[in-house]
Amino acid sequence: MDDSGSALSIARGFTERLGKARAIMAVVLACAALTYGGVSLFVVAFAVFPVADALFRQAAVPHRLIPAAIALGAFTFTMTALPGTPAIQNAIPMAYFGTTLFAAPVLSVLASGIILGFGLWWLRVIESRARHTGEGYSSETVTIAR
Repeated sequence: MDDSGSALSIARGFTERLGKARAIMAVVLACAALTYGGVSLFVVAFAVFPVADALFRQAAVPHRLIPAAIALGAFTFTMTALPGTPAIQNAIPMAYFGTTLFAAPVLSVLASGIILGFGLWWLRVIESRARHTGEGYSSETVTIAR
């Protein structure tokens, strides 16, 4: 997916559909789609970062939230909780427990929803706090006189 450019295409597709107002969600979902498709976590991080950087710049979202958005999409629910994920940590126990990649699908989807929902909520809280203090894309913050 990385060599063909489809990883970057997926990331751009999410950002175009969700728009710059939902920059964080677009990055999270792009990372999730790539990770769930079997792309290595490190490849996802390097493939999505340029898109996230441009999108966060356009949306004036603090750039310090890019690693958190990538981590939420790539390193959390898709790697561990979604049913059918081809991650190695899910494939190794199959031989010992006699299960498939789709074991406990209802519980997996529920856990994934909780992880994604809480993570997006928390990133939204952090983004709103940053905007309240006048922080934009750059690392400089605006001091609010009281």
